[in-house]
Amino acid sequence: FDVIVALTAEASLRAGDMAHGCAVERLYWPTLDPSLNAGSREGMLDAYRALREELKARILQRFGPPIEVAAQGGG
Repeated sequence: FDVIVALTAEASLRAGDMAHGCAVERLYWPTLDPSLNAGSREGMLDAYRALREELKARILQRFGPPIEVAAQGGG
């Protein structure tokens, strides 16, 4: 792999240990844990959706849109 994206401080530290001596880029994108939302079920779902959209935006900004790969026909 070329890039490690950590979402928590603990994961960032572990990624550093894993990638020690490797030519890998490490990114730390701190996020709020949506499971800590103590609201209603809908409030929890909203927290997960918000995190999903935040990560989607960061991924697109950092890596660009997905590249379509042509299906390889087997004949």
